[in-house]
Amino acid sequence: MNIYIIVAMASLGFDAPHSEYVLYNKNGYGYIIGEIRSSMKEITIPKNVKYLFLNSGGGDLDVALRIAEIVREHGIITVNTDVCYSACVVIYEAGSRRLATATATFGFHTPAIYNIHSGHYIDDEIGVNEARKAMKKSLLFDGMDDDFIESWIYSEDVQIATSKEMKDMYYVDGIVKLN
Repeated sequence: MNIYIIVAMASLGFDAPHSEYVLYNKNGYGYIIGEIRSSMKEITIPKNVKYLFLNSGGGDLDVALRIAEIVREHGIITVNTDVCYSACVVIYEAGSRRLATATATFGFHTPAIYNIHSGHYIDDEIGVNEARKAMKKSLLFDGMDDDFIESWIYSEDVQIATSKEMKDMYYVDGIVKLN
């Protein structure tokens, strides 16, 4: 399956609300590129978006959970174009179909609590456990296996999976070539 996208995004009338790395166009494509930020919490995705292309190392889990709800409600197809780590996986797995390029990777790790005021991660076991529960609930709802989630949700190290490995586990529905 080939999906054709044009890289010259500005010429297609893309809009980047508040420069938060979320781009939309009028042809049914949406993009999340870069960090999923807390300032994106009030994000809306137009109903005409059929594909959401993801290239993100993760970010704010609360925002990712909200975006995942929208993706589910609108029946959006998600596409991992390169990397989809951490909170990005929550959005990806919410897709009505989940596609990835052959070279795409997925990254998993235990949630971390970041204090935006100090600029440091903090040791908050209660907060981390609540984040784990929320992430697990969302991923279970989207069909991810409980044992698979458990194998990485408590891991301090980032675990990487290729698109082929994810497809073999039925978490990727198809491998696509983007031109």
